[in-house]
Parts: sequence; C-alpha cells; structure tokens
Amino acid sequence: MPLCTFLLLSLLGLESDQVARELQAHIRFLADDLLEGRETSYRGQRLAARYLETQLELAGLQPVDGASDHGYLQPFDVRVAEAENESHRARFRGGGRGTSWAHGRDYQVIPYGVGRYDRVAPMLYLGYGIKAGDYNDWAGMEAKDHWVVVHDGLPENPSKDGPFSSKEAQRFSNFIKFYNAHGAEAAGLIILKKRNPDKPLSYLPALRDMELVETNEFETKLFPILWVYEDKWPELFGRSYERFQEAHDQIVTKERPRSMEIRGRKLALKLNIQNRVRQTENVVGCVPGTDPQLRDEALVISGHYDHLGVIHGEVFNGADDNGSGTATLLLLARHFAKNPTRRSLIFAFFTGEEQGLLGSDWFVANTPIPLERIVANINVDMIGRNATDTIGVIPSAGKSVSTMNEVLDAVNLKQSQAWSFDRSLDKYHNRSDQYHFAKNGIPTLFFFSDVHPHYHSPADDWERLDYDKLARFYTLMRDFLTEVGDREERPKFLETEAVPDP
Repeated sequence: MPLCTFLLLSLLGLESDQVARELQAHIRFLADDLLEGRETSYRGQRLAARYLETQLELAGLQPVDGASDHGYLQPFDVRVAEAENESHRARFRGGGRGTSWAHGRDYQVIPYGVGRYDRVAPMLYLGYGIKAGDYNDWAGMEAKDHWVVVHDGLPENPSKDGPFSSKEAQRFSNFIKFYNAHGAEAAGLIILKKRNPDKPLSYLPALRDMELVETNEFETKLFPILWVYEDKWPELFGRSYERFQEAHDQIVTKERPRSMEIRGRKLALKLNIQNRVRQTENVVGCVPGTDPQLRDEALVISGHYDHLGVIHGEVFNGADDNGSGTATLLLLARHFAKNPTRRSLIFAFFTGEEQGLLGSDWFVANTPIPLERIVANINVDMIGRNATDTIGVIPSAGKSVSTMNEVLDAVNLKQSQAWSFDRSLDKYHNRSDQYHFAKNGIPTLFFFSDVHPHYHSPADDWERLDYDKLARFYTLMRDFLTEVGDREERPKFLETEAVPDP
C-alpha cells in the first residue's frame, strides 16, 4: 500500500473514532434516566429540548425565524388525554371465576376519547376481526353493546392463496379493527397480544394519548381499547377458554371464521380520562446557503428526539429510537455550520413523533419559510442497530421515489466502505416524520435500520448501539447532504414501479 494511501486511511480512522466518541456522548446524555424517557410535553423531553438548543447555538447555527422570541424553539400545544386518577379497574363476572385485573400488569388501556366510563358488557370473540372477500369474522354477530375480542395482527404462515394472504386482509391493521368496532357501537375493543420477553409492559404510555390542540378528536365519547396478554387469556374467557382454543385452531388451520359469544362472561371496566393542554416544542436551526440564487431554497434534515417516557416505573430511554438519529444530526449541524452548501439547510428536531408525528405535522402547517421553498426532507430515525453495513432507504418504490435515491447511490460508490441499502422497508413510510412532507408533495428520503428486539422497550439503552456503524453513517450523510445541497437541480419525483408489500 502506498504511504500516502496508508496515511489517508489512518487519518480517516482517527476521524471515525472521534465521531463515534462524540455520538456516544450525545446519546448517553439523551438516553440517561435523568431525561425520563423524553415523553412529549413532560420534564425529560423539555430538558432534551434545552440540550439541543444549546448544542445548536454552540455549533453556530441560526434560529430559523430571526424575529421569533423563542430562538431555536418552536413551541406548540398538545391536548393530552390521560387518567384523572388511579381508580381504573377491570373485573369479570359470570362464565367462570370472578377476578379483578391490575392495569399495566394484566392489561393495558389505550383510551380513545375522553370522559367517564363505568360499564358492564358481554363479550364476543371475532377471531382476527377481518372482513376480506368471502371471509368475514363479523358475519352473523351483533357487536353493539358488546366487548369485541380480536387477535393482534394476522395468523402466522397463512396459505399462499388463502383469505389471510389477500391484499384486502393484509390491510387489516389494529386501527381498522378499532374503526369497525367503534362503528358497530361496541362497548370497547379487546386485542389479544402475545408477550415479548423484552417488553414486559406495553410500549404505549399508560392511560395517555395526545393530539395537536387544533384537532377535536378527544372531544369524542370515551371508547376503551384493551391489550390483553396471552397469560391472561384463560381468565378473560373463563369457562369458554377451551372453546376459544378450538375456535382459534380452526381459524388458523382451516382458514374459516369461527366467531362466538363468550358464554355468560361479562367485563366491567371503570375508567376516567380527561383532557389537559400541555406545551411542547420542536428545536430548529438553520445554516444559510452560500449561493445568492439558491439560498432561498432549503433542505430540511430531520429526526425526532422524543420517546415514550416512564411507564409503570420503568424508563424507556430510546437510545436508538431516536437518540441515534438525534446525535447524528447534531454532528452534521456542526459540520455544515462550518461548511455550508449552496442551498440553506434547516436542521429540525421534532417532538411528538411517538404520539402520531405531531411535531412534523405542526411544522409543515407552520413552516418558518414558504412550503414551496422546501426542496426536500431527509429524515433519520433508528440507525444504530442491526447489520453493521446495511441501512434502510425509504421510499424505494412507487410514485414517492425521487432523484435523491440516484444521488445517494452515486455518493455511496465513493465511500471507502460502501453501504448495502435495504429497499424492502417501504411499509414504514407513513410511520416517521418525513410522511407529512411527502403528503405535501415534497420529495423525501428516510434512513432507518429496521426494528429490533429492544424496539420500544426499556432495554433500548446506549450500551447496545453500534457506534462504528453510526460514525460511518455520519460520513455517508455528510457527503450525501453536501451533494444535494450543492446541486443546481432541485430533487424531483421519479415514477418507479411499485413492489408488493414485504
């Protein structure tokens, strides 16, 4: 190896080691118990916002709106629907031994709407709650004033040409099941879930949900959704448990509906959910462009910095989700403050992603510059785990693909160690913050390393991240953003053939 090449690689190695150490330092702070899981509008998230604000100021970025009294912070209000007190409880009557359940240990409530709920109702088991072609778990069953009991997701390993493999069945998310139960005037929805040993509790905040204040969703009458784990199914079904097991086995093996009433069994639930308005904030900084013709255009580089908070006493630190993306953006912001591109770069750290992409929703509706001047959004979320040489690139197919995919491929070829791009993850396109930009006709690219066993669990801690991978990803992003920021042409959409959902 020539001496100059050896020295160059050695310098690159030293730089990579330094980047890895700095990334780890940021993530260790963001994922420390001190920040209490960074739940939107609560103490830990607001501490994280001040940390990001300080880092942007030290790096030399400018506030996006120079006339704002808030500097780098973009405050907005969220309506939080949460338990008024600790009086919620679930009890079973008839159809077997009566029993009481503790919230968080035996079941999890996901409230939709607000108000007091104190009701006793019978229960119906509707398999997987699917209506697809000739297959209908709801056929002949009157769900009004009943608890609707359905399985999470779809049966595993369905037959290739069976009803569960159809596109119509595949769209049946838990949201669709909720929509159908709510529309049928059911008493509530019970989703049967299998426990993940790495997730001892539900990953959703306890008895709490959020929306932007501008919406009126939570003015609706309270409709409870219960998640019940498999070790509690015998108590749920009581004397009907064996009938339930037989029905489920036949649904899976024969792929035919076997819905049934849970004989004599009633569920009594008492719950009180009320609205509160709380303030939260995005953190946004700008690196002005150097070209007089292009500096009025902006590339938005984003990542969410919120996570799930403290759930039943356990801190969900979110080191990968999304401490990894947040730390990477901090280092990129510092680099481009010293090495600006022809276009302006806006670094946006969004809150409320875990609660329904709230921060990016608010940002796109209240952009600090006209929306038509935002040429693209590049979003980074969960990039510190899984295969060390692979990163997901979304979207990879369909009408949402842009010329940025081509630019990324060209930049990748110039890396000292090229990446393998996973292009099978488009099903996540609507689950992170780039989605609100895409809905408004702005080209997007979303970097994501896929979920892992510690996703949305208390075990997503800083020690589990691959910091060498993060350092290499930083270099890829640095070179990619430089290319997109300096190119004469704005990113534009390319219609490519859509591929089936993985």
